[in-house]
Amino acid sequence: MQSEYKVDIVDSWISEIVEPATKATVEKETRRFVADANMTGVPRMGKVRFYNDEYGIESILTVNQENFEPRVDITADYVYLGVSSLGTTVNFDVDANIPFSVSTSADWITLPASDGVAGTYSIPVAFSRNDGAESAAEIVIRNDKYAYEKVLICRQFASVVLFSDDFSWLAPVIDVAKDSAPGNYDTVGTGDLSAKAPNLYGTPELKAVFVPLRDAIGYVIPGKDDGANNVVYPQEYYLKMGKTGSSS
Repeated sequence: MQSEYKVDIVDSWISEIVEPATKATVEKETRRFVADANMTGVPRMGKVRFYNDEYGIESILTVNQENFEPRVDITADYVYLGVSSLGTTVNFDVDANIPFSVSTSADWITLPASDGVAGTYSIPVAFSRNDGAESAAEIVIRNDKYAYEKVLICRQFASVVLFSDDFSWLAPVIDVAKDSAPGNYDTVGTGDLSAKAPNLYGTPELKAVFVPLRDAIGYVIPGKDDGANNVVYPQEYYLKMGKTGSSS
């Protein structure tokens, strides 16, 4: 037996997609519902009630929804320090779960497009030659639907500077080095030629932290594999190449 029924959506974040009416008689029908993005910070549960009071019929559809965090993660080699004054093109790696707009007011930064899509990919960002002082500018990433905004600060060196690094990215490596060789990790800073600082490539716990950071920045040693024969010591905050007390 087929009977009429009513639908009661208990929660305001769930709504029904209204389908065009049909005159045909059907024994089955499909009803479609849509849930708003969950921006509450926690998972939530909603209910849709199908019922007929006359016959005492009721069925409950339970909807479980995880929390949604809009995200546009962007990484790029060197940009956290600054790009060369000579001008260059840098690949920005994007990992986003929402579409977004991207813009900048800087005339020395050229973006390949004004919009990005959800996904994982790389985009080339061009930096013009700088013949003056050091520059800094914002790249603004925005999605109005989710009230999302992220600001990237891009820096470019002055005309007299081609490259710079403060090696602050070595901080996690130094923390491990301090535990591996207390008092001896900074052999140059202490001036102790008899100290034996741990080799980055010969000490597994150091290598495990250092190599991913090195690769993320883009530093490579041409023609050499990551083996124990590579002699590099972490210092606070710089890298010491070669053996202590040796001219090699």
